[in-house]
Amino acid sequence: MAPQYAALSQSGSLILISNDFKGTLKEGKLGDIAPSILKSMDIALPKEMTGTPLF
Repeated sequence: MAPQYAALSQSGSLILISNDFKGTLKEGKLGDIAPSILKSMDIALPKEMTGTPLF
């Protein structure tokens, strides 16, 4: 299990550690962290959320 790292355009980082995740994280913005967490938990993104998942 290797951690995946994403650099963000605003100060911050996302490190995702999962046995199930197969892929890579793309670069994004700070507002993409919450959508990424929701997607990893299989929770639908609210329409008001403007960020996009990093994978």
